[in-house]
Amino acid sequence: MGWPYHFSSQTPDRRALLDRYANIAQLSALIFVFAIRLFYVLRYSFNKLVQNGSSVKGHSKARRSDFRPAGKWSLLAISRRLSWWIDGEVAQGYGTWREWLLATAWAGWLLILTVKDTGDDYLHLTKRFAIVGASQLPFHYLLACKSQWSPIHYLTSLSHEELNPYHRLLGRILTTFFAFHATLYLNFYVQASLLAKRIRDRDVILGLTAIISFLLLFTTALSAVRRYSYRLFFTLHVLLSLAVLPVLYFHVSHIRIYILESAAVYIYLILQRNISQTSVHAATINLVPNTTLLSISLPLPSNSRLSSPAPGQHIYLSLPTTITQPLNKLRLNPFTIASHTISKNSNTPTTTTTLTLTIRLLTGTTSLLSRLPSPTALHIEGIYGSSSHFPAFLATYDRILLIAGGVGATYTIPLYHHLTAQASQTPNPLSARQKLRFLWTVRSQAEVGWGLHLLAEQDSPSQPHDDDDDGPSLDNIQIHITHSPPPRRDSNASSIELQERTGLLDSTSASDLPSPPASDGDPPSKKHPIIRQGRPDWRTVVDEVFSAKEVQRVAVLVCGPGGMGRAVRKEVGRWVGGGKDVWWHDEQFGW
Repeated sequence: MGWPYHFSSQTPDRRALLDRYANIAQLSALIFVFAIRLFYVLRYSFNKLVQNGSSVKGHSKARRSDFRPAGKWSLLAISRRLSWWIDGEVAQGYGTWREWLLATAWAGWLLILTVKDTGDDYLHLTKRFAIVGASQLPFHYLLACKSQWSPIHYLTSLSHEELNPYHRLLGRILTTFFAFHATLYLNFYVQASLLAKRIRDRDVILGLTAIISFLLLFTTALSAVRRYSYRLFFTLHVLLSLAVLPVLYFHVSHIRIYILESAAVYIYLILQRNISQTSVHAATINLVPNTTLLSISLPLPSNSRLSSPAPGQHIYLSLPTTITQPLNKLRLNPFTIASHTISKNSNTPTTTTTLTLTIRLLTGTTSLLSRLPSPTALHIEGIYGSSSHFPAFLATYDRILLIAGGVGATYTIPLYHHLTAQASQTPNPLSARQKLRFLWTVRSQAEVGWGLHLLAEQDSPSQPHDDDDDGPSLDNIQIHITHSPPPRRDSNASSIELQERTGLLDSTSASDLPSPPASDGDPPSKKHPIIRQGRPDWRTVVDEVFSAKEVQRVAVLVCGPGGMGRAVRKEVGRWVGGGKDVWWHDEQFGW
């Protein structure tokens, strides 16, 4: 074997060094997570001191500055630009610089622990790749936990969607380490003429089975596979991540402590997901007329832990498991809670909380949901989401810009309603409400109705409005209808079904909407939102919010297609470069 490593026999301290550096690697992960918690505690204390007792919860995407106006080349402005850049995408669909820099740094640290004190011992290096990688498996499994009871969620205040990119990146690091272990061992067997003999031994067979499993987990987790069939990815992920544990346990004895820890975490994940599930026996599913949207109502008893979701939180919905369809439990999809209402029961003194979901009808689970009888039984898992850790927007920021694309409004409408309700409780409600702006893009007029219905349904008479109006003002809402309505034609039931399948949506007239649209040239009624035809000019939208001199701090929340979020972020970035302080959140599910 050439320089620098050589085949050598077992040395007296090899076993001790292998165990020592594996333990250091695992302890490092714990120290790193607790360091994040310490950072949040210190920042929380600093914010309380600066704000004379007022506080803002720490959150990864809610980084606060001291909010002083900053010159373009001041240290504060430079730090804001650096923070903005680090949260930008490396490339479209490949995660942020923050995620990749942290993953690269962690991979480098693990690599240092892998090569440290191995000398020129080839087999020591080979074994070190495996044991250091195995020491990270419990941490890797914990990163997959969705529950609010997850230790990592508690310590970092990050939601599952924010932790999921790190789960994927750590999985790639571990697969690489295990692949190096397998490759180096196979090279040793070939060089030593042992391959024909060792390939039939149990430990080698189990090792090859494990590396094949990890490679399958890696390839099926690629974005192309997830987009092609999320069910394939999710099913293989759940089954292989369980099956690989006994394979590794019986592969070699030295990593069994880490496999047992991983198994304990896996059992914990299963238990918490089952505890987090609620059965709904009378869910109603209806197609929103002239659209490819489904409206799902989920009635729950008032004492349910799901009865008070924070605005912007989501649940996972699954179909009932049957004898003929035992894998229905694995058919999980996340859906944002568009609204929740409380109603009194006529026959009993109890109340019922109804969660409403609005989802787009696609292939897979949503297609199956549309074919279920109504009412039907469904399973709910949750509630999840990071919005409970958001800062006090009205008290902290000069402007709040909410942007939604399509059914992304299920995320922004509850936030808009929540902020409007908060504004009504301030000493100057109208001034507080003027901080808000909500822009929503939809495909057709028919897709506007459900959202305006929610706004009208949830708005309270106590909210501020002009004396000559009989309802709350909605003139800070702007709706863009991006597709021109197709010509009307006579249709029967079969043609309607065909249109739904092909996506050729019929559009309602203006009179069908809950509120009349305003043309670009006409002054809108303050009771109604501004409704325009065509796609918005994101530069104009952003500049209108940021251009006022008194605006130094802006919160921007986006939920919609990835391309829309990137376009908005690009325009907001120009103002960050000019020294504005921006709180940015792009709600994306980490598939």
